[in-house]
Amino acid sequence: MKVRRLVLPVHSGSIYGWPTKIVAFAGCLFAVSLPVTGFLVWWNRKKKKPKGAVQEVKASADGSVVVG
Repeated sequence: MKVRRLVLPVHSGSIYGWPTKIVAFAGCLFAVSLPVTGFLVWWNRKKKKPKGAVQEVKASADGSVVVG
């Protein structure tokens, strides 16, 4: 029965006052940022060239090779 009485205060961040609310807020910001950063990583990978693309190789006058 004690656990059931603690569910709402823990969930709302009111169990230990302001420090708990700040920790809960930081946790919520972190949780919200995960899908956003995941989408950005996916979008940037999608825009890159495929790995199988052929690169142009140039030889310079001194014999060194330049790829790009």
